Amino acid sequence: VDISLPLDAEKVLVYLNWQNNRGLSGDTIASYLSGLRMCHIALGLGEPYLRSPIVNQLLQGKKHVDVWEKRASKKPSRLPVTPAVMTLIRAALREADMSREQKALIWTVSTILYAGLFRIHEILARTSRTFDPDFCLLGRDIILTASGNVPALQVRIKGEKKDRVGVHSLVD
Repeated sequence: VDISLPLDAEKVLVYLNWQNNRGLSGDTIASYLSGLRMCHIALGLGEPYLRSPIVNQLLQGKKHVDVWEKRASKKPSRLPVTPAVMTLIRAALREADMSREQKALIWTVSTILYAGLFRIHEILARTSRTFDPDFCLLGRDIILTASGNVPALQVRIKGEKKDRVGVHSLVD
């Protein structure tokens, strides 16, 4: 099916079905629709009508299904990292069959993530097989500073979740 721009009502429904079949959440699909809207505007195609009543109903229904599937799932949900979880990570590292350097690296990254309240994708690659220096944390992105007599790390975040315009931010 041709879903080239500009999108009409039929193309939007095909697009929604395709994203649903890919297993994306309702919130993610809604976010992608917003991106397509901005794409239309940026290309000078005018403001498209992507959110017809049927599209809104389908998105709302998908969000309800997502909630139901999450409740019915036997898969454990992600837990927040607390001091107790950090203690478990430390204990697991002590017992792990890794070099001292690997253990130190994992502990350092875990500590930075915990202390900076970061999401993992804000400093590490999205997958183990990819690396993009424009988004991943590099040595030059960590600066040792001092606030008064208290030493601190300053971490330059290149791809935080709330970033909408490509501006990097510093976190102490």
